[in-house]
Amino acid sequence: MGKSILKRNIIACYISDVVLGTYFQLPIWIVYQSKFLTFDQIAFYAALALIVEVIMQLPTGAFADMYGRKLSLALGNLFMAIPMFLIALFPQPEIMWIFSILWGLGIAFCMGTNKPIVYETLEREGKIDMYPKILSNSAIAFQISAAISITLGGYFYQISPQLPYYVSGAASLIGLFTSFLFIEPLRIKTKFNINNFLKINLAGFKEIFKNSYITKLTILYALMLAIANANQQFFMQPFMLELGMNDIERSWVAMIIKLLIAVLGAVIISNKKLFNKRGFILFLPLLMIITLIPAKFIILPFAYLIFIGIAFASGNTNLFLSPEINSHINSNVRSTAVSAQKMLASFTRAIIQFISGPIILASNVGTFYMYLGIVTLVIILPLAWSIMIHKDKLIRT
Repeated sequence: MGKSILKRNIIACYISDVVLGTYFQLPIWIVYQSKFLTFDQIAFYAALALIVEVIMQLPTGAFADMYGRKLSLALGNLFMAIPMFLIALFPQPEIMWIFSILWGLGIAFCMGTNKPIVYETLEREGKIDMYPKILSNSAIAFQISAAISITLGGYFYQISPQLPYYVSGAASLIGLFTSFLFIEPLRIKTKFNINNFLKINLAGFKEIFKNSYITKLTILYALMLAIANANQQFFMQPFMLELGMNDIERSWVAMIIKLLIAVLGAVIISNKKLFNKRGFILFLPLLMIITLIPAKFIILPFAYLIFIGIAFASGNTNLFLSPEINSHINSNVRSTAVSAQKMLASFTRAIIQFISGPIILASNVGTFYMYLGIVTLVIILPLAWSIMIHKDKLIRT
């Protein structure tokens, strides 16, 4: 019985990542929104969605721990579907307030859901060593889904500017139903009251700062994920536009890069010797540095190397760091703790996107990339080095 539950949850995890990876709107959203918004307005509403995500990640994580992660995942898919249809039907500035709020809420509900279910199922079966491999396969499923949907999104846009949003909304509605494929362990039902809710929120937040080692990991995770995701999901499309790439070119480049980083990430994490090497934690910060700092001066075709580096860091930050983080988190508040870490990452990303507007308007995206590369060199790389040394001490003791 245990093996069948484990198999079902692993398959459900892959299915949910395929659904969450559908980004039909990604190659065209800047072009689509620029028809009724200025760039600073686009940046504002994107940051607003992140703020909502930041505010809601901790309470939605507590909701998942109290009432079930598959229910939280289903609600997240619902809240992500609605704004897709809204922006397709009503492309105007006023609707962007509702779009940003619902989108941020949907992302928050989805955080810390499918992976904790799989992790805890593995833990019960004594097969926790399988987790990195499952994460790798999950990442491949996500990236392939993203690659295909992004490519199709450019062509759908040629048929109708609204079509990529309709299809993305439909995919999220499918995710609403597939969320219930998971089988979760029976939970002790907690009567809802503000006191219990706040206790779980506080416990989850404390969990990611319970000692100096997990505190450093939390800060590293938040900084790297914030910069990596902002680089790919917000700045990449304007950067491609600056370089003169059209809708179809951006779609194909995004697809090829997604497939490439999925394969590379899977190869790395499946190689236990490489993944467990002492200095592995320095790999992504170094990649971000050598990718971002030259971006100010780059031109096509050399810019493709920048795209690959940016996408690889965004696609693999969570993949490379989450096994180590999960091994230090109490399962009773796992969703809340994971959501708290992602809340910090989203908050940092919101700050980055807020300050990006004036800088990009005064110069260009490449310049802002360079500044983020310098931040990585000065702050993130030394922090990763400190974690590596700290882990050595923990192993020796």
